[in-house]
Amino acid sequence: MKNSAAATVRMTRDWARSMAMAAMVLANAGVAQGAVTTFLDEASYLAAVGAGGYVASSEGFEDGATWETSRSPGSVTDVTSLGILWDSNFAANDLSTSGGAARTGGWGAFSSPHGDPTRLTDTATCDVDAPPPGCLMHDGLMGTSVGAGTLFGVGVWISGTAGGQIIMLLDNNQVGFGGVLLAGGGHQFFGVVDPAGFSTFEIRETEGKTGNEKFIFADDFRIAVVPESNSLALLSLGLVAIGLRKLRTRPAGLRS
Repeated sequence: MKNSAAATVRMTRDWARSMAMAAMVLANAGVAQGAVTTFLDEASYLAAVGAGGYVASSEGFEDGATWETSRSPGSVTDVTSLGILWDSNFAANDLSTSGGAARTGGWGAFSSPHGDPTRLTDTATCDVDAPPPGCLMHDGLMGTSVGAGTLFGVGVWISGTAGGQIIMLLDNNQVGFGGVLLAGGGHQFFGVVDPAGFSTFEIRETEGKTGNEKFIFADDFRIAVVPESNSLALLSLGLVAIGLRKLRTRPAGLRS
């Protein structure tokens, strides 16, 4: 019986090691280290997402049960959808969705009101070439993973006032897009892939100021996450480890 128990422990340990190696391969495929990469077309972004071993979930603000309370002229503090907590990038502002903000479907999202509600209001002070920081609007949106796991990419279609400039902040680390300006009159794509992973992202406009306001609207987000199969492999590894620990601590002579 002792030899049989020892053999069982060895087999379980070997299987656990095999599972660990498989999980490591899968995890490395999903979170391989590398440089942050930016994109201005969706096809290239999605190709990079796939090449990195991620999958892209889609958020278009269309689900009525989830987004109904945000419909303009109404607004809501925040909404949780697809494991992401969606919000304005200013805590005092709300989140709203409207048809005018949409690229596809019936709805797109925006901050309500637009921009920093505490910014300076004196046009003479603010509508200059180099305005004080307190004059800037910084209109935008935020997302925080609350159930989607680690995020590895964000892609979004943005429309807004001509001359606006978009940056993203991933866990407060700024990512720019080479100074590309919004053309106005339609949506433009902005995307970033970060193999190091992040849990929060902010879409921020940087040129708007009191006296020369610039608003932005967002639709058709594509959020890159690790495929579910990778997560399941890591979960399986954890369950194996628990089972092995229990086997090792079973009192002598107790039959299975």
